[in-house]
Amino acid sequence: TTSIASNQSRGDLEAMFIDPAGNLFGYEDGTGVLWKFDINTGEGINLGNVNNSISDPIDGCNCPYGPYMEKYAVPTTAEPGDTITYFFAMSNGSSGAISGLTFSDILPGGFTYIGGTLQNPFGGSANSYAGTSALTITGLSLPASTQGLISIDVAIPDNENLINNTFFNQASLLNVPSSFGGPQLDSDNPDTGELGDPTPIGIVAPSQGVRGKVFED
Repeated sequence: TTSIASNQSRGDLEAMFIDPAGNLFGYEDGTGVLWKFDINTGEGINLGNVNNSISDPIDGCNCPYGPYMEKYAVPTTAEPGDTITYFFAMSNGSSGAISGLTFSDILPGGFTYIGGTLQNPFGGSANSYAGTSALTITGLSLPASTQGLISIDVAIPDNENLINNTFFNQASLLNVPSSFGGPQLDSDNPDTGELGDPTPIGIVAPSQGVRGKVFED
């Protein structure tokens, strides 16, 4: 049982629902704000107004049974020349395995994948992604009632022209059965209330002004 925290500045909830990844959400009465709740603590995160994204805020229908893919970056901001890690949280809430999937992710901004860093518990065969902007995994399989993470490191070009820009991209699962909304399922950014939106990475100026140089007496 989850008790929703009452010490936050939030109105009553019109409806609540769970997504295929097990995330708990609630619509705030009269405001259109979507909250995402920590199932363990009951603390909520304000994901903003989603009135334009839903047909009826009172409809809290749960949809936890299909495949689902979240994509997020660690860290969420980086400097030119840095390395970040992309994580893909994969879920299959159905009672049967979903096999024969193809995973695809194309990087923006001249970013490139770092060889030997792919972690993938779902099988299949990856392309020769090292030093390129394209990652493809064919023959991927999501077992029934499962959750897991694919991760991979990415190199940010050491290019000052990237500073103060935000780059968005999205991964895709192909060959998804039509009964689960296929044939294509795009990744979702878990930090917003929108469904199936791309994941950002912001490029910022080096924190100490000059990076990559060593000064000696």
